[in-house]
Amino acid sequence: MRKLLCVVASLLMAMPIWSVDNDWKFYLSYHNVTYSFPVGDKIYAVAGGALFSYKPGDTTVKTYSKFSGLSGTNITHAVFCEELAEIVLVYEDYNIDIVSVNDSIINIPQYKNSSFADKTINNLTIVDSEALLSTNFGLVVINLKKAEFVNAYEIGTMVRAAVTDGDRFVLRVTDGIMVGDRTKNLLDRSNWTLKSSSKPQYFIPFNNRYYAMYGDGLYSFDTETLNISLKCKGTFSSFNPYGDKLVLQSKTKIAFVDADDQATVYDIANDFVALCSEGTRLWASRNNNGLQAFTIDSDTLKAVSNPIIPDSPIRNYFSEISFTPSGRLLVAGGALAYSGKTSYEGTVMAFEDGHWINFSEDSIKIKTGINFLNVTSVAQDPQDPTHHFASSSEGGLYEFRNYRFHKLFNCDNSPLKSILPNSTNYLRYNRVCGAKYDEKGNLWMFNNQVDTIVRVLTPDMQWKGFYFDEIDGYPTFDNFVFEKNGCVWMTHRRWAGTFSAGIACLDYNGTLDNKADDKFVFCKTFTNQNGTTATISLLYTAVFDQNGQLWIGTDQGVFVLEDPSKIFSGSVVFRQPVIPRNDGTNYADYLLDGVPVKCIVVDGANRKWIGTTNNGLYLVSADGLEIIAHYTTENSPLISDCILSLAINSDNGLVMIGTDLGLLSYRGDATTPAETLNENNIKVFPNPVRPEYTGRIRVTGFTSDSDVKITTVSGQVVAQGTSLGGTFTWNGRDSQGKRVATGIYYVIGSDAEGKNGIVAKILIVK
Repeated sequence: MRKLLCVVASLLMAMPIWSVDNDWKFYLSYHNVTYSFPVGDKIYAVAGGALFSYKPGDTTVKTYSKFSGLSGTNITHAVFCEELAEIVLVYEDYNIDIVSVNDSIINIPQYKNSSFADKTINNLTIVDSEALLSTNFGLVVINLKKAEFVNAYEIGTMVRAAVTDGDRFVLRVTDGIMVGDRTKNLLDRSNWTLKSSSKPQYFIPFNNRYYAMYGDGLYSFDTETLNISLKCKGTFSSFNPYGDKLVLQSKTKIAFVDADDQATVYDIANDFVALCSEGTRLWASRNNNGLQAFTIDSDTLKAVSNPIIPDSPIRNYFSEISFTPSGRLLVAGGALAYSGKTSYEGTVMAFEDGHWINFSEDSIKIKTGINFLNVTSVAQDPQDPTHHFASSSEGGLYEFRNYRFHKLFNCDNSPLKSILPNSTNYLRYNRVCGAKYDEKGNLWMFNNQVDTIVRVLTPDMQWKGFYFDEIDGYPTFDNFVFEKNGCVWMTHRRWAGTFSAGIACLDYNGTLDNKADDKFVFCKTFTNQNGTTATISLLYTAVFDQNGQLWIGTDQGVFVLEDPSKIFSGSVVFRQPVIPRNDGTNYADYLLDGVPVKCIVVDGANRKWIGTTNNGLYLVSADGLEIIAHYTTENSPLISDCILSLAINSDNGLVMIGTDLGLLSYRGDATTPAETLNENNIKVFPNPVRPEYTGRIRVTGFTSDSDVKITTVSGQVVAQGTSLGGTFTWNGRDSQGKRVATGIYYVIGSDAEGKNGIVAKILIVK
């Protein structure tokens, strides 16, 4: 083990360090409250795998994430160390943080970086200043005072719970209770002894005593003799030791054990998943009902606070995101679910003006008779911002008005079809994906795995359909892309048996009813400029750039259809952008060759932001010949290298990044350029620039490729360059890299032709 810790220490020293700046922001879910504990004048809660605190005195809510210094996401264990006033957090990836009450954070990555084959942590117990990790291979001990690992004991059996009285470790293992004398060499498995076949669920250290939870109740527990004595009967699902009170809770009981070892039990029904005590108040963790304070009055629960739920997404599901023209972000959280293998709760959300709107899910199942699951897209009515449709790969097309469920369209009341019409559960098999409005207000969607896959709902609620023999029965069409010339492009996700991944194009000549002049082609093969044909198993995305080229993301990287009009010619070349190695040879590589590309968006400078399934986020040049930036969890605040979705607001350059662990944003440096340079359109953010601001200063409103200079009042140039699209950014430093002094600075810009100019001011406070 000493050798392992030395290796880990060297790895830790070599870890890259990044600093969170003002360009990044996190939007994690804090709805599903599962655990809480009082610390000083705050109540901390774990919700949706994230951490927040609530201060009852002034009702302040504070959320925590990688932006505030945490080392991970998806908290699996959180325990308070009363002796040191610290919180120990364990994340899904086995990283560990120690958070003090003043919010300073110490990271302990040794266990995450260790070579143990199975790192599963079954339980975390804190005794005095030691943290005991019960794992599938044995016991791991952390000294919290020194913030370092003491040892890892591989005892050859799964440990479900652990406690120590200073002289011995007592473990609940598969076969019963095992004991190890701490004065002996416990790295030697023979010094661990199975002492009892008794099988408690948990050990609980409290008030210098020890307790054991069994299926029928709480027992006092002697760590030396292993004798037990019943304290209170009941099937308790949670316990929380703090101060002079141990709180236990089940769906029908609430119990307290006091400092004198006396138990009081109340027969009170509740919907809590966990409970903790803070003075005379009880703080209940209530899943999606939030964190809420109660008291017990005459054997009855009485709420003494409103539910505490931070303004956040209801879940960390971001499979599909998009911006509306007004800048509202729409979120669909689901999957193309087949054979019931993947089920995500129906999730439709919107984000606007810094606030989240979580579409109501109340009564949907009652009204429809089926579970609301796997939302694959959400579309906002161009004429009514409170009217939305959401597609579901398990239920059909859901209509929402004022963010509440209004109606479900399926095979019972529309031309949409079920793939199993004769099944008793036929309503579960209305597979709808890709709902999207065109510029005429027609809502397009896919009804997968039936004969007529392409369906359209007109503004006057009339249904239209397109049948194409080439795609009859195809299972995974999922995205529409509308071309300016009126053509409709469609992506088919995956290869499966006789069904191929590919991209289709429909030219319907602007008429939904006249099929005689329609043209349709489905392209299954991708041959590049060198005549090489790639085998595409997964085609994830397609998007038009500002030059009208179609960029396509696949499991084999990026392909570009430079002249989409040739799709009907029968001979189509899909260019793979080539990046020179610049190593003195003439060699080059295809852009992201073999890297699964999940999503692509285009910014105001026609650059491409590319999200991958396992390799983070890329920013590439407009032509794809240069990788400008590559963001990963190792060199940036990204919370995951698995990017599910991207959306970009071209008005302000904001890039929204949906990952499998949550949503974050990056403030890009390119926006849609203005048509003419006008001083009234120029905006500076932030302004004034205060000392604590460390991000880039953005000046927007320029025409494409405007020349920009930043000068002092006396005319000295401190920075200059060219706008990206409509934006010029400045880091607040001079040509020597030093932060400029406090004062007024001028932004002087002119368009590419030198015909028009602007002047704006920036106030910087150092």
